[in-house]
This record gives sequence, structure tokens and C-alpha cells, in this order.
Amino acid sequence: MSSTVTAGSLLGDLEKVARVRREIVGYLERMTDTLKQGESEGQSSSGGLGFERNIEDLTLATQNLRRGVFRLLVLGDMKRGKSTLLNALLGENLLPSDVNPCTAVLTVLRYGAEKKVTVYFFDSYEREVSKRIDDDINSRKSELDNLLKQKESREINRETEVKRLKDLDADVSSQARNAESVYEQLLAV
Repeated sequence: MSSTVTAGSLLGDLEKVARVRREIVGYLERMTDTLKQGESEGQSSSGGLGFERNIEDLTLATQNLRRGVFRLLVLGDMKRGKSTLLNALLGENLLPSDVNPCTAVLTVLRYGAEKKVTVYFFDSYEREVSKRIDDDINSRKSELDNLLKQKESREINRETEVKRLKDLDADVSSQARNAESVYEQLLAV
């Protein structure tokens, strides 16, 4: 099955989505109004119906839908390309992807004016990390480059040391042969 998407058809599809979204917003607003009316009438007759939470939820959903804010749940087995898919949809490599699992926690992406990462811990402690991520990555890259240079230097030094030891062995062997020769000559006299 092959499908070709042109810019015109994509824009047409996006317009259809926007139209449907506006229609759903209208339905949600009417539902909210109905619940508010029912809650108001219930307040006056029996002390309320308990729709406050539903009204809040519908109001928030209506506002988010009107602004184009939505949630997309991407779920799947480990190492099946979920982060890669999201990076492709975003047009940027924001989520890590590797041969080993590296996005093993619930991750929420939100649009913002600046790139930053907010980590929420179980004890409600919040820590923000912004541009320092890039600096940290660059410093770690520098550290790795330095370690690689040191390793190469050690390998060069090791090769030099092995050559020096071989030369020393050859020199000691030569001296031993000379000493044996002199000793044999002394015994022959």
C-alpha cells in the first residue's frame, strides 16, 4: 500500500481537522452549559448535584482544544522507535534514542519559549535544567576526547616501551654471548 501526500492535500486535511476541532469545542461548550444549568437548579432544590469537577474538566478540555493543545500517548514495547517517531514528528532530536533503552520513564513534552528539561521526583521536588545540558554534553565530549588522546598516547608509549625492552633484551643477549666467548677463550688458554 503506497500513499502520496501533497502539500495541498495535507493543508486540506489540516483544515478538516481544524473544522472538526471547532465543532467539538461547540459541543463541549453546550455540555458544560447544560451541566452548569443542572448544577444551578440542583443547588436551588436539593443542594447541588456534584458536577463541579465535571464542569472544570470540560472547561479545561474546551480551552485546550480551542488553543490546539492536545495529548498524544505513544505506547509500545522497549526499543520499538517511540522516541525516534516523536523526534521525527517534532523535526528535531529532543528525545534520546540509542541501541540500549534510554527513555524508560514517563516523559511529557510541552512547547515552550526555550528548551529546558524539568525533572519531577517522587517527593515533589522539582529541578530545572536548561542550557546547561548542552554545556554538560560539550564538556563530557571534551573529557572523552581527552581520555581518547591519553589512551592513544599510552598505546604509543607502550609500543615505545616494548621496543626499548626488546632492544635491551637483544643488547643483554649480545653481551652474554660476548661474555661466554671471552670465558671460553680464557678456559682455552
